Amino acid sequence: MLQALAGQQVTDVVLTPHYGSGQESMGDFLARRENALRLLDYKGALHLHPAAEVFLTEYLFNNPSIDPLFFPQTRLLLIELPYHAAFTGPSLQLIQKLQQNYSAVPVLAHAERYPALVSHPSRLRDLVRQGVRIQVNLSTLENRSSLQKCALRWAGEGLLHAVGTDCHNTTTRPPQFERGAQVLTQHLGEGAAASILAAERLYPPPRNQQDDFPYLFFP
Repeated sequence: MLQALAGQQVTDVVLTPHYGSGQESMGDFLARRENALRLLDYKGALHLHPAAEVFLTEYLFNNPSIDPLFFPQTRLLLIELPYHAAFTGPSLQLIQKLQQNYSAVPVLAHAERYPALVSHPSRLRDLVRQGVRIQVNLSTLENRSSLQKCALRWAGEGLLHAVGTDCHNTTTRPPQFERGAQVLTQHLGEGAAASILAAERLYPPPRNQQDDFPYLFFP
Protein backbone atom coordinates (compact mmCIF):
# COMPACT_ATOMS: atom_id res chain seq x y z
CA MET A 1 0.00 0.00 0.00
CA LEU A 2 2.83 2.38 0.81
CA GLN A 3 4.49 1.70 -2.54
CA ALA A 4 1.22 2.44 -4.31
CA LEU A 5 0.83 5.74 -2.45
CA ALA A 6 4.40 6.75 -3.17
CA GLY A 7 3.63 6.28 -6.86
CA GLN A 8 0.72 8.72 -6.56
CA GLN A 9 2.80 11.70 -5.36
CA VAL A 10 2.01 11.08 -1.71
CA THR A 11 4.88 12.09 0.56
CA ASP A 12 3.49 11.80 4.12
CA VAL A 13 1.18 9.15 5.53
CA VAL A 14 -0.71 9.33 8.82
CA LEU A 15 -1.19 5.75 9.97
CA THR A 16 -4.51 5.40 11.77
CA PRO A 17 -5.22 1.86 12.99
CA HIS A 18 -8.60 1.45 14.65
CA TYR A 19 -8.76 1.86 18.41
CA GLY A 20 -11.86 0.80 20.31
CA SER A 21 -11.51 1.94 23.90
CA GLY A 22 -14.26 -0.42 25.01
CA GLN A 23 -12.40 -3.49 23.72
CA GLU A 24 -8.74 -2.67 24.33
CA SER A 25 -6.74 -0.63 26.79
CA MET A 26 -4.78 2.26 25.35
CA GLY A 27 -1.57 0.65 26.57
CA ASP A 28 -2.33 -2.53 24.66
CA PHE A 29 -3.25 -0.54 21.57
CA LEU A 30 -0.03 1.48 21.66
CA ALA A 31 2.02 -1.71 22.09
CA ARG A 32 0.19 -3.27 19.14
CA ARG A 33 0.78 -0.18 17.01
CA GLU A 34 4.47 -0.07 17.92
CA ASN A 35 4.87 -3.75 17.10
CA ALA A 36 3.17 -3.26 13.72
CA LEU A 37 5.52 -0.38 12.90
CA ARG A 38 8.50 -2.48 13.90
CA LEU A 39 7.36 -5.39 11.71
CA LEU A 40 6.71 -3.00 8.84
CA ASP A 41 10.31 -1.83 8.97
CA TYR A 42 9.63 0.61 6.13
CA LYS A 43 12.71 2.00 4.37
CA GLY A 44 11.04 3.95 1.56
CA ALA A 45 10.76 7.68 0.92
CA LEU A 46 7.38 8.21 2.57
CA HIS A 47 7.25 9.86 5.97
CA LEU A 48 5.09 7.80 8.34
CA HIS A 49 3.22 9.41 11.25
CA PRO A 50 1.54 7.06 13.76
CA ALA A 51 -1.88 8.11 15.04
CA ALA A 52 -5.24 6.33 15.42
CA GLU A 53 -8.85 6.22 14.29
CA VAL A 54 -10.69 6.29 17.59
CA PHE A 55 -14.17 4.87 18.06
CA LEU A 56 -15.65 7.42 20.42
CA THR A 57 -17.29 6.03 23.57
CA GLU A 58 -17.40 6.90 27.25
CA TYR A 59 -14.65 4.32 27.88
CA LEU A 60 -12.12 6.63 26.25
CA PHE A 61 -12.45 9.11 29.11
CA ASN A 62 -11.00 6.62 31.59
CA ASN A 63 -7.59 7.65 30.21
CA PRO A 64 -5.97 10.63 31.95
CA SER A 65 -4.26 11.49 28.66
CA ILE A 66 -4.80 10.45 25.05
CA ASP A 67 -1.88 12.38 23.60
CA PRO A 68 -0.33 9.34 21.82
CA LEU A 69 -3.50 9.05 19.71
CA PHE A 70 -3.24 12.55 18.23
CA PHE A 71 -1.67 13.32 14.89
CA PRO A 72 1.97 14.05 15.81
CA GLN A 73 2.63 17.60 17.02
CA THR A 74 -1.06 18.56 16.86
CA ARG A 75 -4.26 18.19 18.89
CA LEU A 76 -6.00 16.56 15.92
CA LEU A 77 -7.80 13.30 16.68
CA LEU A 78 -9.44 11.16 14.02
CA ILE A 79 -12.74 9.85 15.39
CA GLU A 80 -15.69 7.77 14.31
CA LEU A 81 -19.05 7.13 15.92
CA PRO A 82 -21.74 4.49 15.40
CA TYR A 83 -23.31 4.52 11.95
CA HIS A 84 -26.65 5.53 13.45
CA ALA A 85 -25.28 8.51 15.43
CA ALA A 86 -27.65 11.47 15.30
CA PHE A 87 -25.05 14.12 16.19
CA THR A 88 -27.49 15.55 18.67
CA GLY A 89 -27.87 14.69 22.34
CA PRO A 90 -25.48 11.95 23.58
CA SER A 91 -23.28 11.73 20.47
CA LEU A 92 -22.81 15.48 20.36
CA GLN A 93 -22.08 15.54 24.09
CA LEU A 94 -19.31 12.95 23.60
CA ILE A 95 -17.63 15.17 21.04
CA GLN A 96 -17.92 18.20 23.31
CA LYS A 97 -16.48 16.20 26.20
CA LEU A 98 -13.55 15.17 24.00
CA GLN A 99 -12.83 18.82 23.26
CA GLN A 100 -13.19 19.93 26.86
CA ASN A 101 -11.33 17.09 28.62
CA TYR A 102 -8.42 16.69 26.22
CA SER A 103 -8.30 19.97 24.25
CA ALA A 104 -8.78 17.80 21.18
CA VAL A 105 -9.60 19.00 17.69
CA PRO A 106 -11.85 16.18 16.44
CA VAL A 107 -11.58 15.08 12.82
CA LEU A 108 -14.69 13.15 11.87
CA ALA A 109 -13.67 10.26 9.61
CA HIS A 110 -15.69 9.45 6.47
CA ALA A 111 -18.46 11.86 7.49
CA GLU A 112 -20.46 10.99 4.38
CA ARG A 113 -21.24 7.57 5.90
CA TYR A 114 -23.55 9.05 8.52
CA PRO A 115 -27.15 9.28 7.30
CA ALA A 116 -27.93 11.94 9.92
CA LEU A 117 -25.37 14.31 8.41
CA VAL A 118 -26.39 13.61 4.82
CA SER A 119 -30.09 14.07 5.62
CA HIS A 120 -29.62 17.03 7.96
CA PRO A 121 -26.89 19.35 6.62
CA SER A 122 -27.56 21.77 9.47
CA ARG A 123 -26.08 19.20 11.88
CA LEU A 124 -22.88 19.10 9.87
CA ARG A 125 -22.69 22.90 9.92
CA ASP A 126 -23.23 22.85 13.68
CA LEU A 127 -20.31 20.42 14.07
CA VAL A 128 -18.04 22.66 12.02
CA ARG A 129 -19.07 25.71 14.03
CA GLN A 130 -18.22 23.73 17.15
CA GLY A 131 -14.68 23.16 15.85
CA VAL A 132 -15.01 19.66 14.38
CA ARG A 133 -13.06 19.01 11.18
CA ILE A 134 -14.75 17.01 8.43
CA GLN A 135 -13.07 14.30 6.35
CA VAL A 136 -14.51 12.24 3.49
CA ASN A 137 -13.14 9.27 1.60
CA LEU A 138 -11.59 9.82 -1.80
CA SER A 139 -13.44 6.74 -3.06
CA THR A 140 -16.70 8.61 -2.45
CA LEU A 141 -15.50 11.41 -4.72
CA GLU A 142 -14.56 8.94 -7.46
CA ASN A 143 -17.99 7.39 -7.92
CA ARG A 144 -20.99 9.15 -9.37
CA SER A 145 -23.60 8.82 -6.64
CA SER A 146 -25.76 10.81 -4.27
CA LEU A 147 -22.97 10.65 -1.70
CA GLN A 148 -20.49 12.09 -4.20
CA LYS A 149 -22.84 15.01 -4.81
CA CYS A 150 -23.22 15.48 -1.08
CA ALA A 151 -19.47 15.47 -0.44
CA LEU A 152 -18.82 17.91 -3.29
CA ARG A 153 -21.56 20.18 -1.98
CA TRP A 154 -19.89 20.17 1.44
CA ALA A 155 -16.59 21.02 -0.24
CA GLY A 156 -18.18 23.87 -2.17
CA GLU A 157 -19.64 25.28 1.05
CA GLY A 158 -16.28 25.17 2.82
CA LEU A 159 -17.35 22.34 5.13
CA LEU A 160 -14.74 19.81 3.99
CA HIS A 161 -11.31 19.95 5.63
CA ALA A 162 -9.52 16.78 4.52
CA VAL A 163 -9.79 13.59 2.49
CA GLY A 164 -8.47 10.09 3.05
CA THR A 165 -8.04 6.87 1.13
CA ASP A 166 -9.44 4.70 3.95
CA CYS A 167 -7.38 1.91 2.41
CA HIS A 168 -7.08 -1.44 4.16
CA ASN A 169 -5.41 -3.68 1.58
CA THR A 170 -4.27 -3.84 -2.04
CA THR A 171 -7.30 -5.73 -3.36
CA THR A 172 -10.78 -4.81 -2.12
CA ARG A 173 -9.82 -1.47 -0.53
CA PRO A 174 -6.59 -0.36 -2.20
CA PRO A 175 -4.89 3.00 -1.71
CA GLN A 176 -6.27 5.23 -4.46
CA PHE A 177 -5.49 8.91 -4.18
CA GLU A 178 -5.34 10.35 -7.68
CA ARG A 179 -8.84 9.80 -9.11
CA GLY A 180 -10.70 11.36 -6.18
CA ALA A 181 -8.20 14.21 -6.08
CA GLN A 182 -8.85 14.93 -9.75
CA VAL A 183 -12.62 15.10 -9.18
CA LEU A 184 -12.16 17.47 -6.26
CA THR A 185 -9.85 19.69 -8.31
CA GLN A 186 -12.30 19.80 -11.21
CA HIS A 187 -15.08 20.81 -8.82
CA LEU A 188 -13.27 23.42 -6.71
CA GLY A 189 -10.34 24.54 -8.81
CA GLU A 190 -6.69 23.90 -8.07
CA GLY A 191 -6.20 26.33 -5.20
CA ALA A 192 -9.15 25.34 -3.04
CA ALA A 193 -8.72 21.64 -3.77
CA ALA A 194 -5.01 21.78 -2.95
CA SER A 195 -5.70 23.15 0.52
CA ILE A 196 -7.95 20.16 1.24
CA LEU A 197 -5.65 17.59 -0.36
CA ALA A 198 -2.73 19.01 1.63
CA ALA A 199 -4.83 18.94 4.81
CA GLU A 200 -4.09 22.62 5.38
CA ARG A 201 -7.66 23.19 6.52
CA LEU A 202 -7.33 20.72 9.37
CA TYR A 203 -5.03 22.81 11.49
CA PRO A 204 -3.22 26.01 10.51
CA PRO A 205 0.46 25.07 10.35
CA PRO A 206 3.28 27.38 11.44
CA ARG A 207 4.39 29.63 8.60
CA ASN A 208 7.74 27.90 8.31
CA GLN A 209 6.14 24.44 8.10
CA GLN A 210 3.67 24.86 5.25
CA ASP A 211 4.98 21.79 3.41
CA ASP A 212 5.39 19.36 6.31
CA PHE A 213 2.23 17.41 5.48
CA PRO A 214 1.58 17.85 1.75
CA TYR A 215 -0.55 14.72 1.48
CA LEU A 216 -2.32 12.57 4.06
CA PHE A 217 -4.41 9.45 4.07
CA PHE A 218 -6.44 7.71 6.74
CA PRO A 219 -6.54 3.90 6.63
